[in-house]
Amino acid sequence: MAQSLTEIYPQHQARVQENLQAFETQIQALDQKIAEQLAPVQTKGFFVFHDAYGHFVSHYGLNQLGYFTLDPARQPGARHLAAIRKQLEDAQAVCVFSEPQFTPAVVESVSRGTTVRKGELDPLARDIPTQPGAYALFLQDLSQRFLDCLQDEI
Repeated sequence: MAQSLTEIYPQHQARVQENLQAFETQIQALDQKIAEQLAPVQTKGFFVFHDAYGHFVSHYGLNQLGYFTLDPARQPGARHLAAIRKQLEDAQAVCVFSEPQFTPAVVESVSRGTTVRKGELDPLARDIPTQPGAYALFLQDLSQRFLDCLQDEI
């Protein structure tokens, strides 16, 4: 993006580079902080509503066991839900995550009667204000939501 902005606005090249450097510094520090925060819950299994978090999960070494659906517009099949339910009953997962833009009925249904915790992940960052540093706020919010649901209760 910095390269494209510099091509479009060559007169602002110095400012674009300063902003890029500040952004990279902020994200590097946040990345280390998030890695430290999530390290204690790396082995805790969880399910997400749909497979939108693969890079985040992989980068921080989290234990995503699966997802409810590939396509949020389609309901998952009965066999798939039964397999998820079995893993929840076997305590392989400690948390299932829904998303605010989709009805959580399928998540509620498959987790009913289990001890699994429920969390909510917001890939659209609806509660993050559009402002400088918003991406960092989004990453910190996302990691905190994982941590809140995956960590053992005190």
